[in-house]
Parts: sequence; C-alpha cells; structure tokens
Amino acid sequence: MGAEQPAVVNFLRARNRVSRLRARWLEERRQAREMCDRVEDAPEGSLDALLNELPGSTGRFLVEELLRRSASTVDQAPKGALHRVDLAQRALTCIGWSSGGVGGGRVGLVDLSAGILAHRADALRALGDRESAQEAFEEAYRLLGSGSGDLALLARVLRLQANLLRASRRYDDALALLAEAEALLRSIAANRELRRVLELRARLFRLLGELPRAKETEAEARVLAAADPQEEAPSFSPERRSEPLPARA
Repeated sequence: MGAEQPAVVNFLRARNRVSRLRARWLEERRQAREMCDRVEDAPEGSLDALLNELPGSTGRFLVEELLRRSASTVDQAPKGALHRVDLAQRALTCIGWSSGGVGGGRVGLVDLSAGILAHRADALRALGDRESAQEAFEEAYRLLGSGSGDLALLARVLRLQANLLRASRRYDDALALLAEAEALLRSIAANRELRRVLELRARLFRLLGELPRAKETEAEARVLAAADPQEEAPSFSPERRSEPLPARA
C-alpha cells in the first residue's frame, strides 16, 4: 500500500493542476467574450488603445471569439463577418507584439494568422469573390507549413476551403478535402469540428442527390451534437499538435 501512495499523490496533483488550468481557461474565455463586445462597439479612434490593454492569453481567446462570431454569421451577413475578421487581425497585431506574444510564441502567432486568413477567405467566398478567397487559402496553407502542426486548425482550413469548392460546384473535390479533414479530426477526437465537417458533407451529398448517404451522415452529426459539451477546448492547443506541417502544394 505504501508503494502505491506516491502514485496516488501524483495523480491527485495532476488532477488538481488540470482543474486549475481549466478554471483559468474558462475565466479567460469569459473575459474574451466580454472584450469582444467592447471591441465590436468601440469607436475607431479608441480601438487600438483598447486592444493594447490585453494580456496575450486573453487576446488569443479574443481572436478566436471574433472568428467564431464571423463564422456564425458569414452566410447571413458576409460584410459583418469580414469586419470581424478585420478586427481579429488588428487584435492579433496588437497583442502579438505589444504584450509578449500569445500562447505558443511565434508559432502561436502563425497559427492564429492562418486561422484569420481562412476565415477571411470564407467571408470573401460568401461575398462572391472566389478568386480572392482562393488566394487567401493558399496563404493560409503557406503559414500552416511553419506553424505548430495543429491538426484541428488544418482540418478547419480544409473544411472552409471545401465550402468554397461547394460554391464553385466542385463537389467531388470538396468531398475529397472533407475526407482529409475527417481523418485528421478522428485521430485527435475533435468532435465539434468533426460535426461541422459531417454537416457540410451531408449538404454535398444532398446536392449530388445521394439522399441515403446524406441522411446517414446527418445522423452521425446529430449524435455528435447531442454529446457536445458546453465549452470547447481551445483549438490552438498542444494536445492537438503533431510535427510541423509541410506546405501544401
């Protein structure tokens, strides 16, 4: 029994550390949501001063929150979605160099920059500027080649580009990108992003008239949605990284 005690103590310490980290993460997410409201309402002349007050960790979550809001409105209000992407870029410029950087150091900045470019491309797609959208995706992939190797981020970019291919009616090419994204996401159990991939795949199957496959895919997406927790782990996080990614051709 005595030999087991150090293992128990180490387990309890690790569990407490995880609990503290999660509590800190949740608090930073809450602060980022509040700051996001302030940033969106801030007059142009005071925006940079507001952003410069942010610590790097909260700033990272602010960028993610702005991108999340952009994605949630991109098809209904693409101009507003593009404006939120612009705000995310300004936030990254301020927090990246004025407050010691963000989590992950230089590669953390590269990851966030790649995410911003991908969401910019998605907004441009919604605005009908497919050529500029494709150029933004190419730049995002170039940055990913020197980033952290965040597989969830790569899968997100693949999904967003697949949506551009859907808009161009290149359905088979879009499905191929989604298959690549799905394989990455299943390897790291990133179920929230996987659900989004499945939802887009089901939409493509319906466009192709493959209703049984569409319904099967929708059913799996619903299962993932039902099991989705209230809070999502940060998308730019060490547990979702592999070796640095090679540049896409």
